[in-house]
Amino acid sequence: MKNILLAFLLFSVLTVNGQKETESASNLKVYSNPFSIELMYTTKLSERWALRSGLALSKAVDYNSIELLPLSLEYHITKKWKVFGGPKLRVRFVKDNYFSGTQSQFSALGQLGMRYDHNKGFFGELLFEYPILQQTYPQNNYSQPSPFVKAPLTLKIGGQF
Repeated sequence: MKNILLAFLLFSVLTVNGQKETESASNLKVYSNPFSIELMYTTKLSERWALRSGLALSKAVDYNSIELLPLSLEYHITKKWKVFGGPKLRVRFVKDNYFSGTQSQFSALGQLGMRYDHNKGFFGELLFEYPILQQTYPQNNYSQPSPFVKAPLTLKIGGQF
């Protein structure tokens, strides 16, 4: 947990420093919905291309998740529509005291997505993820099926701040 907090602090410092140096070419946005919050830092490369990195924290029904997006490439189709792709690292935690004990899962994923940013601060995102490396760590001595959902397609709707 200390490493995650340190990574978040480092990301925040670099983001604030980057915004001071290149105010017009970079920005920090916060995306939120009832299940997650994302900090997304974008650096504009040209009129249509940008690099982005981010950190996301989410709480699904049966697990908590921390996602790190080290570097993704983003293409702006129009002012509101954009497509993006790149690697993602994710750590999930679930606690089920009845049968399977506490479990965690580390994943290295590739992602492709499309986002629509509405004028009023709302967004919609369709995301396709494919696992490159996935390892589950159960905290008990007997084998139980993994409680983690393996859905490759995700739809997010929420607010942008």
